Amino acid sequence: MKRLGLVLVIALLSCGCGEGKMGPAPDAGGDPSDSGTMPIPLPEGAEEAAVALVTGATLAEALSGPLVTASDGLFRDSATVTEADARTRIEDAFSTMSVVMPPGCAMFSWSGLTATVTLTGCTVVATGATLDGSITLAVMLRPTTLSMSFDALRVGPSTLTGSVTLTKAGTPDAPMQLVDAMLAIEPDGAQVTLTDVTLTESETGVTLDGAATVTMSGATPIAITMNDLHWAPTDCLPDGGSLELSTSPPVTITILSCTPWTGVVTVEVGSLPPTNQFLFSPACRVAAPPPAP
Repeated sequence: MKRLGLVLVIALLSCGCGEGKMGPAPDAGGDPSDSGTMPIPLPEGAEEAAVALVTGATLAEALSGPLVTASDGLFRDSATVTEADARTRIEDAFSTMSVVMPPGCAMFSWSGLTATVTLTGCTVVATGATLDGSITLAVMLRPTTLSMSFDALRVGPSTLTGSVTLTKAGTPDAPMQLVDAMLAIEPDGAQVTLTDVTLTESETGVTLDGAATVTMSGATPIAITMNDLHWAPTDCLPDGGSLELSTSPPVTITILSCTPWTGVVTVEVGSLPPTNQFLFSPACRVAAPPPAP
């Protein structure tokens, strides 16, 4: 146990994350462990809203990102594609080691271009979270839209009810993806809404940019802007980007490269100096990446 603790401390320091203490921002130089400053409290509800947003956004990107290629094809061929072909493309994209694994854990029952997808013993490919329940997946060809709705979908330790919609925009030669979501998350008691969020898929993962609103049970809604929020493949927490919360005072949370395996972020509250602190727990990547040569 002592060896494991020492490895974690070294890993925290190697990526600029202080172990439970507040330190300078990752690019500000210095050793975070030298700082004795205690964490600065966030405005009421800010921490819970940020955690709830990342939970909802992670599910949205994990469901939508792997379907981008298939929806690009439907968007490009929307004038000629048949319903049967559309069903095949979407089913293959969803269940052939893209959205969920292992193959066969997702069973489709189609009626026209709407499918009930029953998920039993599935794992989300993008994040490694367990996934059980059912999703109603509706495909619209013109305009090209993939809508996924669910009730009490069990994702890891959380239960989510609501919908995630991937809409194609732009032109066939330069398509873009917009994600909308309305999610109720339990046991957090949070309502998360994403509106016209831009999704970009690349070899390094999925990035979300745009506006969101989080409402905790009985609390005032908090508007949050996602800036280049990036998830690497197989990570259940983002590893880059930032969140801007419209609290009083405002809060900026910068995601670090080590956030997926430490849960540590950089926090700025109002005009106070940026500090490092734990925000996401438990971390989803249990080991630090190997050091650069």
